[in-house]
Amino acid sequence: MSGSIRVFTTFPKEMFRVNNGTSIRLRGYPGPLRPARSFDLLTIAGKVLPKALDPKTYAAPNGASMRPNTPRQQELVQNFSGTSICIYVVPAGTQLPSNLILVHEHADHYAIQPNQEMTVDA
Repeated sequence: MSGSIRVFTTFPKEMFRVNNGTSIRLRGYPGPLRPARSFDLLTIAGKVLPKALDPKTYAAPNGASMRPNTPRQQELVQNFSGTSICIYVVPAGTQLPSNLILVHEHADHYAIQPNQEMTVDA
């Protein structure tokens, strides 16, 4: 994946996030070692680092997953196993706050990530 990411400050297309319930809680894990289980971001000294600013050293994941309305996104919705599905939609052209970026990591997978060091609950 290294070197192949693209970074946006505005959503280039309509994007969706599938979530269990209305509260989005990212699964942070204290780094620098990556856990064997699933996680959304690594923290260093309680902070999320802006990894996508250097595509040569970027390693996913590092934020909140988003996808356009693709067959993979539809499959995730159809096979959702949580108790309370909530699908968030962000229209194309939506500007992100100044401390966040949208990173196209691979295929149809994007992630909202920090563009500056911050805490998970910032």
